[in-house]
Amino acid sequence: MAYNESFGEELKENVKLAHREHGHEEKDKGVNRYFNCIKDETRKGWRDLARHLEFTRTDINTIGAKHPSDASCCLDMLEVWQKRRGSAATIDVLIDALYEAELHTVVDSLRIKYPDFQQILNTIASRLDESDVQLLLRVWSARTGNREHLEINTADELMEAMVKSGCIAKGDLGKLEKDMIAAGISFPTVVQGIPGALQRDTTITVSIVDIPGILRGEEGVSWTSGYPWSLGDDACPRELLDKMLFSPAVEVNLHGAKLSQPVELETLRPPGSGDMECLLLKHYRGKGWEDITDTTKHQIYPDKVSIFLRTFCPVYPSWTDETGRVRDTMVDALSEKTLDCTFSAYIMPVPDTNLAHFHVVCRDRDVKTDEYHEGFRLCGSNKAMCCLFDYDEIDVTEGGISSRE
Repeated sequence: MAYNESFGEELKENVKLAHREHGHEEKDKGVNRYFNCIKDETRKGWRDLARHLEFTRTDINTIGAKHPSDASCCLDMLEVWQKRRGSAATIDVLIDALYEAELHTVVDSLRIKYPDFQQILNTIASRLDESDVQLLLRVWSARTGNREHLEINTADELMEAMVKSGCIAKGDLGKLEKDMIAAGISFPTVVQGIPGALQRDTTITVSIVDIPGILRGEEGVSWTSGYPWSLGDDACPRELLDKMLFSPAVEVNLHGAKLSQPVELETLRPPGSGDMECLLLKHYRGKGWEDITDTTKHQIYPDKVSIFLRTFCPVYPSWTDETGRVRDTMVDALSEKTLDCTFSAYIMPVPDTNLAHFHVVCRDRDVKTDEYHEGFRLCGSNKAMCCLFDYDEIDVTEGGISSRE
């Protein structure tokens, strides 16, 4: 299932940017910056936390025998965990483990002392309009079965309620992303402006997962590192989208293998779609999108839809009680769309090192600016016109030297 897995990486960039904006030094950016707060708050709970961080009983007893206090044991355990896991030792994993160990008060203390995640939530809330809030609230209430929150009116109230319920307090916002997809709200569009840093020789692949972003875009947008959506005057009407729910797009890469019989693919069925019909759209290379609902075997379950395919292109299930109107509008809106944009490369040296931050930015031609974040300078660009759905690799010219980024 192709489910916009780059979203998690984008969130990590969000957190890194928040660190920079708050003036944290480079040495304090790692997960170890949270250790002192955790060891002070966890106390005897460090053993439960250790178990959820995959420490064995022997490991725990060894650490416990080395130190006179629980705080010292906790700090030692966290440092060992970071050393073992390396780059995989992230705050996301740590917060997950804290919740699994039922150390909720520790997470609350982290949120108060380190407001990075709260800043992200505040940014998200500021970019949701009243209709977005009601769509997201409808999906969230349907998924949780909790009708008490239906009187929520503002985005801030919704974010606060979702945090209190544990839906988005872990920091990875995975459930929030799924609910946004179901509601037809493009998370990448909401958080646009947060750059993703690309290493040299990184290939930009034009993704098709964020179809709500295509349908809802009313004008050209500036996007960075992976969300190339622009629809101009062909945007799907808002009043139509308000009647729809969305499943994550599905795609499989067989790498040249041939199938002798259809394979069953599954994707999530959005909560609240119980009385709605399913509409299946499939993208064919060079032909655009077609409605395959009546010609493709599929089975609908309470929480998922199974689709049987022999060949694979992007398949996008949506749900509505106005199938006929939606069918025509969506196919028309998605047919033969192209990406008309300019790619630009920006670089910012890191003082006193041989390192540099290198960002690739793509702007729709309707965006008339070369400005970027303070400290970055333009080091190359090219103009690109490529099919939006054909997974093209984009050549970016950097400082006069052509390199594939």
